[in-house]
Amino acid sequence: MLGLDAYKIAIEKAAVQDEIARLRARWTSLRNQTARIARPASGIINGVPPEPIAAWPPEIAPQIMVSRTAVWIPLQTHLVELGNRLSRLQAEPIPSAGEVDPKANVELNQLESQLGERDATMTALVGQVESDRSESMALEARIKALAGC
Repeated sequence: MLGLDAYKIAIEKAAVQDEIARLRARWTSLRNQTARIARPASGIINGVPPEPIAAWPPEIAPQIMVSRTAVWIPLQTHLVELGNRLSRLQAEPIPSAGEVDPKANVELNQLESQLGERDATMTALVGQVESDRSESMALEARIKALAGC
């Protein structure tokens, strides 16, 4: 009878050890997955022990922390701050160049006018250069023809 009890205890002990190993492996896997999720936000995991613990939650509540101006803050706080900033930015009207500085709008119109004038001058000059080039080529052909006689 004692032999059967020892055998039963040994089987139970092996089953418990297998379950402990399975839980530790699952814990490590979940901890690593959480770290991978936090990494793109430059976050770290705080308060999750490397090994499973008997009492939950631990004294330090588990959370993802992100660095903000050399201070680590909870990811939740950072997300709230970002949401508030986004709301402020969306509520703020975006002024046009003319609204910001009417003088800038007048200057822009003047510069556009000057650009148009310079473009017209450049087009005329390019036309003149092409005309002079073709006239030069015609003169060279005549000179060669006369020199050949």
